[in-house]
Amino acid sequence: MTRAFWLRGLLLALACLTSAGAMAAPEEPWQRHNAAGLQALQQRRFADAEIRFAAALREAERRGPDSARVAATLDNQARLLAAQGRFARAEARLRRALAIREKVLAADDPELAATLGRIGALALRQHRFVEAERLVKPAVASLERTLGADDPRLAAALNTLGTIALMRGKLEEAELYIMRALAIREAALGATHPEVAESANNLGFLYLKRNQVAKAESLLGRALAIRERVLDPDHPDVAESLNNLGALDIMLGRFAEAAPRLESALAMRERAYGPAHWEVGQTLYNLGVLHHFQGDLAKAEPYYRRALAVQQAALGPDHPDLADTLDNYADILFMNGQGAEAARFKERAARIRAKAG
Repeated sequence: MTRAFWLRGLLLALACLTSAGAMAAPEEPWQRHNAAGLQALQQRRFADAEIRFAAALREAERRGPDSARVAATLDNQARLLAAQGRFARAEARLRRALAIREKVLAADDPELAATLGRIGALALRQHRFVEAERLVKPAVASLERTLGADDPRLAAALNTLGTIALMRGKLEEAELYIMRALAIREAALGATHPEVAESANNLGFLYLKRNQVAKAESLLGRALAIRERVLDPDHPDVAESLNNLGALDIMLGRFAEAAPRLESALAMRERAYGPAHWEVGQTLYNLGVLHHFQGDLAKAEPYYRRALAVQQAALGPDHPDLADTLDNYADILFMNGQGAEAARFKERAARIRAKAG
């Protein structure tokens, strides 16, 4: 049986590299729309944010299609789309922003490297690991040259590069990158900043992969403590930490602790995103695993079934994240006497994994 433990930390450059113009005092229509859109995005009011950023883009384009304001607004639209799990559309926005910046900025401008890093983070979220690494490695080198070794924007790219290595099984390399990102963020942003929690979460996941459970639990617990302290109690990042710790609890056989964490994470994510978001699918999957491990197939089956429906709709029918859900759902079907259908799900999971490489 496979287990899914989910990382955030893949789109972090989107959260820290909005241009100064997008955050300026809202004195003009473009600034007002951007400021309102960012506030709506922070509050997870996605429909409002979409309207505001669309209005901001129209205002920015009045100065021409290749202005810095257009690129900054495209960044914000990409942040919104990524938060909704619409990764391909987010990437298209960033590629358009990159094309603008390549026209108007010097070749060594750090904003160019930062944009490449953001595109690489989205490629990673879509499991295009080789392409992601190809984009992010030179971005890291460029940011080191232009910003120095202690800039949070470099830390964002390092964290992404570490996550790429982690997802490709290069755990020693991943540890170096993520630990460096964590150290930069702690020094530059303080020990209780949400981006510190992000890196702590990723490093905890790495130790979990190594079966260093004590280290994993310490870091995942630290990430949750930071988020509960500095974020709204119903914030999706809090839900993400609860989800990850619930998954760790399952591994350790602490089912009584896993259940309330995962149920809280599910309720929070549904309130934040609605019932069809890919992060909702993550927690549904883990709840299926929880009941599966306890031998309660009747409870596990609807969680797997719903997780599969959500993941297919949100990520597409061939996304690698579906493979685990298909495998475990097939186990339930087989034990319920539905062998032929179970075999079809197993074959589909195998095809997805082969395609993903």
